Amino acid sequence: EPTSGEAVLRGRVASLLEVGTGFHPELSGRENIFLNGAILGMRRAEIAAKFDEIVAFAEVEKFIDTPVKRYSSGMYVRLAFAVAAHLEPEILIVDEVLAVGDARFQSKCIGRMKEISKGHGRTILFVSHNMPIVQQLCDRLVWLKDGSVKHFGPCSEVAELYLGDSQQAVKSPGLACSARLQATLRLQPAGCDEETKLAYPGQDYDLVCTLRSLGAHQRVNLWVQIRDSDRTLIASIASPEEAIPFVTCGEKPVILRMRIPSMPLLPRAYEVDLHVFDADTGNPVLESDRINSFDVHPLARRGAARAYEGRHGISSICSELIVE
Repeated sequence: EPTSGEAVLRGRVASLLEVGTGFHPELSGRENIFLNGAILGMRRAEIAAKFDEIVAFAEVEKFIDTPVKRYSSGMYVRLAFAVAAHLEPEILIVDEVLAVGDARFQSKCIGRMKEISKGHGRTILFVSHNMPIVQQLCDRLVWLKDGSVKHFGPCSEVAELYLGDSQQAVKSPGLACSARLQATLRLQPAGCDEETKLAYPGQDYDLVCTLRSLGAHQRVNLWVQIRDSDRTLIASIASPEEAIPFVTCGEKPVILRMRIPSMPLLPRAYEVDLHVFDADTGNPVLESDRINSFDVHPLARRGAARAYEGRHGISSICSELIVE
């Protein structure tokens, strides 16, 4: 239980903290809209006036008279969010429940929350680890760490401190090792030998792979995959078939630099996988998922090339491969 503290509320509060909060499973969607509205302090006439808009937003028209215990988790959260967002509370508290809905509905919810906070002058308390959505939605940010407030202030300022802290928390470069090969993979700003975990749009970066043989000399091919936090493949980089010359030789490692020009990826967290194959047999020599990770910051640094320049999202990002 809480040991101390207080919450001072000025206005009617609605919360969406987890799927099913405030809903009775035996009641239909229609009945739960009226029940939830009553809990929020709305009069029946107010709820009835918003009813059609709520149902249309939630996209559950065909099932509005079905008990909600038969709803999927996605239907449940769509209706719960629609009720909370349309019954006009002065304060709306939303946890990371929107991950249950599909991408289109999440975008719809974010648009609705923007409308509530900016167009209607009401307050939204949004709890999330998703920095791109937080920066898109919020004006001020509270960073909580170990049960205490670490920083509070303008969203962009606190988000950069948070991402910087995450960068320091990740141990440097991932090391992958097999019976035949040892490899590291680092992200570096172009022209710099220091690893970074935070990339800015509009800047050039190198993925630097160091390969060292633990046995006989061998020729290998390289395949690097960049994935988002959901493990969706975003981009891949492969050594060209006509240039299979990567021979790992004894004490001297082979260093491969893969250039990512003008960081075209969208702001979010990414993971990097490394796959190395024997060039003669095609058999895997080393496979390492999540050998490294990095975040793309939502804002370009001053003086950098214009962010994105019309190219962003899922793309082929490697323009050149340099062997050292």
